Amino acid sequence: MKITTTKKKLALSCGDNDDDDDSNSNNDNNDEVIKYNAIISAVVVVVVVVVVVVVVVVVVVVVVVALAVAVAAVVVVVVAAAAAVAVVVLVAVVLVVVVVVV
Repeated sequence: MKITTTKKKLALSCGDNDDDDDSNSNNDNNDEVIKYNAIISAVVVVVVVVVVVVVVVVVVVVVVVALAVAVAAVVVVVVAAAAAVAVVVLVAVVLVVVVVVV
């Protein structure tokens, strides 16, 4: 068993331990390692981009829902104020009618 190390990989190859010229197989192994590293890196980048997009969409949805709730609250306050004004006006009208009649 022979362990070959380079700056970019650590490869474990089974076979004879002599120093025959097997640089072609090492180059093939290097090419395979580089290819698989590139594929793994691409998959990781895609996954990270998808996660970021999902998080951004969720944040936008939460903000839109919060704004909708705030608008609904303002509408409720405005309707309540209008109802209060209507009650005050109705009471004033009733008082005026009572005063005029009496």
